[in-house]
Amino acid sequence: MKFSYKPYNIIFELNKTGLHSLVVEESHLYTDMVKDLYRQMNRIEESWMLSINGTELRLDKGCDLIFSPIDLTFDKKRLQKRLLENMVEEIEAEGISADIASAHAETISALDRLKQGSAFTIEFDTDLVLEDYLKWHHVRLRDPEGGFLEQLIEYMGTVRDLTGKSIYILIGCTDYFCREDYEHLEKWVQYQQICVIFLSGRQIESDIRVNEYIIDSDLCEIH
Repeated sequence: MKFSYKPYNIIFELNKTGLHSLVVEESHLYTDMVKDLYRQMNRIEESWMLSINGTELRLDKGCDLIFSPIDLTFDKKRLQKRLLENMVEEIEAEGISADIASAHAETISALDRLKQGSAFTIEFDTDLVLEDYLKWHHVRLRDPEGGFLEQLIEYMGTVRDLTGKSIYILIGCTDYFCREDYEHLEKWVQYQQICVIFLSGRQIESDIRVNEYIIDSDLCEIH
């Protein structure tokens, strides 16, 4: 897998799973890389390229960008949409739709009685749309809990299951890790077949095996 920054023709050779560390010691370059990643994830421009076996992948489709614990939330429109789609499939597979239809019929009956006795001329929808029904009851994912590592693991696992994304780029997140956290994370990502890329201004402080690239202050590449 190749992850490249086109303005400087910097190419990182990465594995599909495991931990990777991209250390950029030159502050202006680091700033530009982060800003360009953010823009690309929002489809504003394309300064980065990710390819697997020669096939280019869209970053916003295959990757997730994490800056801090604030990003480890499921309160995102795309995740909520995927959750509701998944819940509808589970409702139909588990035979729960008949119970919901019965409850919906009682609700419609109550609304009809309200309509008949109301001083106002009212109308309402009678169709049962499962996604709308789940929205009415605020069915949503509970945000991850615990320390940063626990939240990160739950977040990545859930997002992967909902969206298929298996590449997570952590920007400046090394401050949230202790040495033992890296060991635990490394084992977890290998088991889950997930790729984590740390993009930071300093090296990871751990004895575990990490695929590391360093771009020093003279823009020389060390691997």
